[in-house]
Amino acid sequence: MMASLMGGRLGARRMPGPQARVLFCIAVAVVVMYTASSRFNLARAGINVPSVPTPLRGASDNKTLDWLVEREIPAFYVDAGSQSTEMWWGSKAFLGLMTARIAVDLKILQFGYSVLSTDADVVWMRDPLPFMLKYPEADILMSNDQLITTAEGEELEHWPASGWSANAGFKLFRPRAAQFVKTWIAEMAHLKKGEHDQVLFDRLIFSNAEVIPSRSDHLFRGFDRKLIIGSLPVSLFCSGQTYKERMPQNMGLKPYAVHATFQACTQAKINRLREYDLWKDPDAHFSHPVGFISYDRDIPQSLLDAAAKGGRRKDIASTLPHFDLVNHQLSQLRTQLILTEELGGAAAILPSMVAGMDSSYKAHNGTVPGSRLRLPYPAPSDQIIDMREMEERMPGRWREGSFLLKPRATSVNASVLVLTVCEAGADVTECAAGDAKAVPEHDQIRILPDRSLAQLRTALSGVFSKYKRLHVKGGIQRLMVLTPKELEGYSRKLNPLMSSHCCVEGSPGHIGCMTSSGTCLATETAMARWCRGHGSQCLWK
Repeated sequence: MMASLMGGRLGARRMPGPQARVLFCIAVAVVVMYTASSRFNLARAGINVPSVPTPLRGASDNKTLDWLVEREIPAFYVDAGSQSTEMWWGSKAFLGLMTARIAVDLKILQFGYSVLSTDADVVWMRDPLPFMLKYPEADILMSNDQLITTAEGEELEHWPASGWSANAGFKLFRPRAAQFVKTWIAEMAHLKKGEHDQVLFDRLIFSNAEVIPSRSDHLFRGFDRKLIIGSLPVSLFCSGQTYKERMPQNMGLKPYAVHATFQACTQAKINRLREYDLWKDPDAHFSHPVGFISYDRDIPQSLLDAAAKGGRRKDIASTLPHFDLVNHQLSQLRTQLILTEELGGAAAILPSMVAGMDSSYKAHNGTVPGSRLRLPYPAPSDQIIDMREMEERMPGRWREGSFLLKPRATSVNASVLVLTVCEAGADVTECAAGDAKAVPEHDQIRILPDRSLAQLRTALSGVFSKYKRLHVKGGIQRLMVLTPKELEGYSRKLNPLMSSHCCVEGSPGHIGCMTSSGTCLATETAMARWCRGHGSQCLWK
């Protein structure tokens, strides 16, 4: 798992004094794209900094520094002891960067400033400082990884009921916390194998922690009872999981921020932020040199009902309704991806998908332990598709599921050819067979089902010379039939795109995606023999 995420400091402010606010961020090359989106979200959240037109950026490697300087973005160099541009979570380079980040916080505190410090993958949705200023006696305010909130509205979590799992990805330090930060830095040099800055942060925060009976604001004492600490509400300062579960919306709240946690890689984080319309893309994202392909998703109610009634045990049988549901959708996705290849490398507009179970790194009974997610649920694409593989194998050739809902996609929506897949046995005079180019009438064409790839290429030749988007209706999975050779070739090409689902307790553990009408989209391993014996094919890791 990549760090979440190798960068990120946002906001130093001497409190009070609204004029004294400085914004800055530390990043490495692999997440420098966050810098292009952060200003957009800051402005949209109403976090305006007149004295600093462009937030400062800290670079921990020369590649990132050069990128920033070339774009005339105010930047400074942070010596993290490595020139690595992609730091894997828990690596020596990663821990070096974490230490350097914390050291910057300490410098700010020593100047007498308070510092609001976040990871680079935190998206700001409202100015959080008014909330912070309600707790002037707090030395530290930090987010946490709990999945159930104890807070009601605009208040802190009720510790200790809120749990003992802090998250250092979003925190406010006031100058009185300088000794805590010094200790954190000093002990980073003595971490045990497998530990990291977050483990140490938790250990120090909750060391000899105690409730303060006289307080009604839910602040508590921590760090050997030397500091006053508060836990930010997960309904307002959301993790990736609580935001995915729509906790703030379900409670009638507007969040201050969302931290893209509970995800596996940078590409997955960015795609999910895109799906939520929390990512600023360049204009080129809303065009494509070939064109776009979309389709109507079709999910039988029976599959949704079965997923809702599925078992809630940590065993293989409980996963089957989930896989039936997702496999049905993957048969449609497979057809779309093949069609993009056959039509000259068009871009696939990913469908919105529904899953019957959540996914996690450890065994669960359908939902992540502690979660109140209602099943089945609208699943982010990264829970079914490996977005890193998608980006590497289809660079620039896919768009997020919410793409067509965005105002900047207006021109794509204004130039659409609708392809309807006819019912079997339909009159050939009304539906194209693929022996000649299909002629649109009123921006629509009809094609017989079960066409060969050659027939589809013929029927759809030149489609993007007039239209920006081809939209398929009537069951895209019925559109084509592959020869054994074509099936083998596309299996090799598409198999690596599938993610894995977690998981069954004990052996085999993780289960990957999945089957589509008997054809597996995922890499088949020795463990897939079990799947084939039970009427499907899966990837086991």
